[in-house]
Amino acid sequence: MRESRKKKKRKRRMPQLDTGTFRGQVTWLSVVFVVLYRTRVGEILPKLSQIVKIRSKKRDRTRGDGRQYDGERVQVENGYSGRLGGAAGSSHVLLQERTEIQGNWMKDEVGKRNQSKGMDQAMENYRKYRMTVKLSDTYLNKKLSEVKKMKVILKKVGKAAPKSSGKGGKKGK
Repeated sequence: MRESRKKKKRKRRMPQLDTGTFRGQVTWLSVVFVVLYRTRVGEILPKLSQIVKIRSKKRDRTRGDGRQYDGERVQVENGYSGRLGGAAGSSHVLLQERTEIQGNWMKDEVGKRNQSKGMDQAMENYRKYRMTVKLSDTYLNKKLSEVKKMKVILKKVGKAAPKSSGKGGKKGK
């Protein structure tokens, strides 16, 4: 019985922890590790360090170019602002000149028209206009008072008329 139990225990053990094969596995693991480590250190790491150096040089160079362009950007902005300010000032002066010319022209034209027609005729036209407005105002006021009177009459008639319900009315009362 003891032997069958030992066999069962051996069968239950994990094969990775078997002491008979453990020493060979550790040996091959260390050999493979050393070979891979030396290839990585000898070939791949120098290539990686070279790539990192090249990238840092490119980065430094682009930063230097950016600083150079910052000065150029400031110059362009200053030139643009100067031109824009000059254009705004000259357009303001032109606008004032044109406004003055237009005002003088308007005064001349009004003076010519007043001289040709005469002030008396202008006053007469104004009086006619005011009379027309007054007549139309009085006519509208009369019509409005008539409408108000009609409303009052309709309210009185509406109160006097019998009210009927919308459901056919009440019968027999």
